[in-house]
Amino acid sequence: MLNQEFVVYRNSVGNVVVFLDQCLHRGAALSLDRVENNCIRCPCSRNQQPS
Repeated sequence: MLNQEFVVYRNSVGNVVVFLDQCLHRGAALSLDRVENNCIRCPCSRNQQPS
């Protein structure tokens, strides 16, 4: 966990969701976009990572 960045948010039912702060497809930081429909969006591809 050292030297790794994470993105953390709560979904609509209050559960904590944690992802590595990196899109699997493009390598972009997920923290640069927003949570939408309980998913975090990739700022490059607009793909959603479900919680």
